[in-house]
Amino acid sequence: MRVLGMAALCVVLGGCASQIMKSYVGKTVAETVMDYGPPATAFDVDQNRRAFIWSMNSSYTMPGTTTVNGNVNVIGGTGFYSATAISTPPQTISQRCNYTVFAERIPGAPAGPAGWLIVDFRKPSLMCE
Repeated sequence: MRVLGMAALCVVLGGCASQIMKSYVGKTVAETVMDYGPPATAFDVDQNRRAFIWSMNSSYTMPGTTTVNGNVNVIGGTGFYSATAISTPPQTISQRCNYTVFAERIPGAPAGPAGWLIVDFRKPSLMCE
């Protein structure tokens, strides 16, 4: 439930990750590498265009809870207490998000990330916003 709330908040705020990825358009891939490290993978989309993909894994744990309901029954001068406990275990939620930028080769530029100019990006899935 918390994940949906965070996703909805980001959508309302205009797309968190999309705004970050959009900020790299017009810069070299080297800028992104300095902020996020080398991409997980890259491949040629066409002759002078390449997709660079960063994969980010995240996880968080929702704590477990225990709810106890008790009841006291009085019979004569004696009280009898009975209770039920409902427990839910902690739950770890993991998520993998891919962030993709598209870059074009800069003619005459050195090999490596500085030789690619980011021209576009792909919006990540809603849960990764």
